Amino acid sequence: MVATLVSDDTIDLLVSALMILGLSPDPAKPMPTGAQCVTHVADGIGRELSDANLDAVSLAEGTNPPRSTYRWQPIMEVALSYLLQPTAALQVEAARRHYVRNCASHPGWEQSQARQIVARLGESLRKGPLQRWPRESHGDLRGIRKCEPAWTREIGFAGLEAKADA
Repeated sequence: MVATLVSDDTIDLLVSALMILGLSPDPAKPMPTGAQCVTHVADGIGRELSDANLDAVSLAEGTNPPRSTYRWQPIMEVALSYLLQPTAALQVEAARRHYVRNCASHPGWEQSQARQIVARLGESLRKGPLQRWPRESHGDLRGIRKCEPAWTREIGFAGLEAKADA
């Protein structure tokens, strides 16, 4: 399996969704409060996700790229809503699946904190904003194939409602 580098924008989207959903990296501990604490936690989660992806890419390519200098840049369409809207959640799920596909080939993936974080994100999406989302006849989320898995800020959320309904 070929692993590709997941963009910082895609990781920012995943981390922004985690922050809105209040998912702490440690399920036994609540999400800290205060802007500096939240930013510190978000930076740490993003570095964890970025590093796990780098590990998979470096194994697939036989290279050793430098470690991430990731710093979280909130996705304002998500962060300012204070609630993850179902259409945005659908895009987050598409990005989450893209991220998993590009990390899962690494032998340490199953036991990694990054896998646990994105698994909790997926579960929270399914039980929360996507719980009542329409399904295709084969059971997958309607419209998810029309979402951009390698999401970027340039792609944004324009037209997402129309794509999701199609």
